[in-house]
Amino acid sequence: MLRPPRLRRTRRGLVVFAAAFVLLEIIESYVRPTTADGVHFQAWSSETLMQSVSVRELRESPLETLWYLHVQPPVHNAIRAVFAGLHGDRPWGDLVNDVDRDLYHVWALASAALAALVFVWLRKLGLPRALAAMLSLIWFLHPANLGYATLLDSTLLSALMTVWIIYEVWSLSRAPRGSLLPLGCAVLLAYFTRSLYQWPFVAVILGSLLLLKVPRRNLVAFGAVLVTVVGLYSLKQELLFGTVATSTLRGTNLVNGIGAKCEPPASGPSGAHARPSPAVLTRPQKTDGSTNLNHLDRLDAERELMACFRRTLAERPLTALWTAWKDNFEIYIRPSSAYWPNPIVDHAAWRRPFDDTFSKDNLLWISFFAALLTVRRMRRRPRAALAMLLPVAYVFAVSVTAEHGENMRFKFFLEPAVFVWWAASAYFTARDLHRMWRLAREAPPSLSEARGG
Repeated sequence: MLRPPRLRRTRRGLVVFAAAFVLLEIIESYVRPTTADGVHFQAWSSETLMQSVSVRELRESPLETLWYLHVQPPVHNAIRAVFAGLHGDRPWGDLVNDVDRDLYHVWALASAALAALVFVWLRKLGLPRALAAMLSLIWFLHPANLGYATLLDSTLLSALMTVWIIYEVWSLSRAPRGSLLPLGCAVLLAYFTRSLYQWPFVAVILGSLLLLKVPRRNLVAFGAVLVTVVGLYSLKQELLFGTVATSTLRGTNLVNGIGAKCEPPASGPSGAHARPSPAVLTRPQKTDGSTNLNHLDRLDAERELMACFRRTLAERPLTALWTAWKDNFEIYIRPSSAYWPNPIVDHAAWRRPFDDTFSKDNLLWISFFAALLTVRRMRRRPRAALAMLLPVAYVFAVSVTAEHGENMRFKFFLEPAVFVWWAASAYFTARDLHRMWRLAREAPPSLSEARGG
């Protein structure tokens, strides 16, 4: 009995998912004993991350802590809260390590899902099954993928959400009347995972759907759901913290993005918040001694930084801003795997060719030629091409203008989609050239050739 193509792709995608997950778990088990503390693959725990709140508050009052979270959208800390509750009454240092071990398993699942998504996308593009499987394995072995799968912040989750969004837009470009539910889930998960995806991203996605001529009724329903959810969370943020953004660290990010010489005011009790507040807003330090940036006083510091950013933006000439963003772009195109030392990445014998391909001039030239090939193939579907380009341009623009120093990490958000784009462009070009060569060989001889010259 023949199975529908969609069912076959799903089952094979699950095989890729399982294989990638098991392989990453084996790699981590092999390398973990060589790490400094036998737990972490980088120099810090999830407790130390500036966007994290303490496991102490997450265990003692998880719902209240997540409600009063203002330094980051809640998904990352919500996952940590679940694990903090599961491990019960453990010493803080042991609890942090237990939570981080669990996070590594979740990140392995996310990395496996990313490999499976690459496989399914390549298959839907028309690549042969064996080639798609081989390419998804190549992607999985990308040192940056291995590195961010063992980095305890939300970079890998953000990359997965980003590629999922672009994939869904691409799918709708082929079937505008298809379901918008997967895209809606991907957009909301991205919004609640990464501060890069603020409310303007909803407008970007709606713009893409307009270009794809999605039926108006579906578009209105989709937009209503997204605007309601994002609007309610933005209202909560405004009432509690005086901003509609999902992260109050935007002052820090924007100041860094333009290289402004702004310093936050010295931290200390301001006296402005006299009413009783939850511990996540009042405890100055986390369990490992690192600073709790979710403290109420940080709100005043970020307001000062935002004011300094606006003053600097108004005073600086456009050439100075262009120079700052150019510097950010030069960091952006560095190898994504170079973000921080990692024993898995550092000992990968294949790291150099991946880094050379996905960075600097090679990255730009390969993308340029892929763009030329894409223009040739999609010249009759410019609206579809533009619809896919909008979310890509949004992610790229924010990654370059709102950060300085870690831009190469932000580049990883788009790298899986870039990999699929490159692979599909190369495959279609090779297929077309092969067809042209075969037709040339099979063509009948010309009249002069038939007469002997």
